[in-house]
Amino acid sequence: MQPSNQRTVVTIGNFDGVHLGHRRLVDAAVADANRTGADAVAVTFEPHPVCFFKGVTPETFRLQTPDSRDATLIGLGLRHVDRLTFDEALTAMTPESFVDLLVARHPGILGVHVGGDFRFGRGRAGDTEMLGALGARHGFTVTVHEAVTHLGETVSSSRVRSALRSSEMELVAALLGRTYAIAGDVAAGHGRGRTLGVPTLNLYPSGHLLPAFGVFVATIVTEATVIAAVANLGVRPTFADDPRISLEAHALTPFEPFEGAVAVQLHAYLRAEKRFEDTTALRTQIGIDIASATAWHAAHPRP
Repeated sequence: MQPSNQRTVVTIGNFDGVHLGHRRLVDAAVADANRTGADAVAVTFEPHPVCFFKGVTPETFRLQTPDSRDATLIGLGLRHVDRLTFDEALTAMTPESFVDLLVARHPGILGVHVGGDFRFGRGRAGDTEMLGALGARHGFTVTVHEAVTHLGETVSSSRVRSALRSSEMELVAALLGRTYAIAGDVAAGHGRGRTLGVPTLNLYPSGHLLPAFGVFVATIVTEATVIAAVANLGVRPTFADDPRISLEAHALTPFEPFEGAVAVQLHAYLRAEKRFEDTTALRTQIGIDIASATAWHAAHPRP
């Protein structure tokens, strides 16, 4: 919630993945806030309404964890992300009660930015026209934005999920407006990469949807450096001694080992994860994967 004397411009949505459609809302709210001397705020919901109503797990649905989503939103210029608890009480609210709640949490609200498909209140009874009328009653404006399209189709979280599940990483990046990345703290692995001559840094992602298992052209990004890499996402079926999903990234140029936070960008899908008969066959394939990733990076130099 914001201090009672702070003017705000609000955008409302789930913002799962923070794709180009979300970017349009956020950019408009930030510009509006800058023009009026207010703070730009996103109002969102936890858990995601689909997870609440259908009982699906974040690992099979969410494009980002809540913290990752909020960090992405803040990085776009928002001052604050206000998470509303999506529960029985919230779903039972009338549209009027929902707007009353919005005003109570953000008493200095000047304007609201939403997409054309925004619905609110019990049974999704409230639409953008009703929001505009309620806004006029409470003294704030409502701006409704058209959907963003890519290749003639609307950009949506559902479309991003579909592309991600099939590891269409170029399409995922186009829909998000940024390269897809898996972030986390570097963790200890089993040391097999070093034994095979291809040391890796290891992440164990959880809490969100992942691409199909396989090998990817990648980039390792830390606070200090950016390193071309190749990465394997999956469960290491050749060894099958650890059920955890891991992301193992091998740098294509030498670098000093490090600990802490890292993001591994996934640019292109090279092949599906598979089980090899022995480590010799695996090492041969790794050499092919490294050559493919090296060629990709050579053809796509960083600016």
